[in-house]
Parts: sequence; C-alpha cells; structure tokens
Amino acid sequence: MRIGVDIDDVICDTTELVHECLDEYSKEFGMDDLDIMNDEELKNNFFNIYRERIYRNAVAKKNCGVVLRRLRSKGNEIYLVTGRTRFMETSSYDIFQITEDWLKRNGIEADAIITSAHA
Repeated sequence: MRIGVDIDDVICDTTELVHECLDEYSKEFGMDDLDIMNDEELKNNFFNIYRERIYRNAVAKKNCGVVLRRLRSKGNEIYLVTGRTRFMETSSYDIFQITEDWLKRNGIEADAIITSAHA
C-alpha cells in the first residue's frame, strides 16, 4: 500500500513554533499577530525571515518515526507530502535540504518526499 503523510503539523509541530516566532516578530514591529497574518506582504515578510528557523527547529511528534518505520517494515511505501518547495520566495537556503536534514535528525524514513507542484 502507498501511504501519503503530510509533514507540517502531522509528523511535526510547526504551528506552535510559528506562533512563537510571530509573537517575537509582532513585538519587534509593534503589530498585532492577526494584522500580520491578514496582510499578504507582512505575512510574506514574516515567513521570509522565520521560515528557515521554523523548519529547522520544528519538534517531531511523539513516536512518528517509529510508526512510519513499522508501516514500512510491513511492506508499505511511505510518501511524505508537503507544500514546501525547494526555494521559497526570496530565500537563499534550500528548503528541501533543510527538510531532509530534519527528517534524518529525527529518525523519520520515507520512500520519497513529494513537494509542491508549483515549485
């Protein structure tokens, strides 16, 4: 069987880290969190600054690596599916490499990573 699993907020907690970074960003610029997230330019600026930090430091959900390895050991193919693209916006870092490094560091194995089709 082929099993597709999303990365963000499925095998790792990114929302909590986004909120922490958003609090930091909003205090620095004296803005409200909702105003930032509801303004496309402000939101893009926020993610351009914090995206790398969020993806590098997201916390893996408890036992997700164990569960995925168990599924693979039973003959299933595991595909990690994500909206992350290789290079996002104006970033100079490779999101795909950051994602692969994070997966390895957290003991998460997959047969393939399927990224955003509009990359």
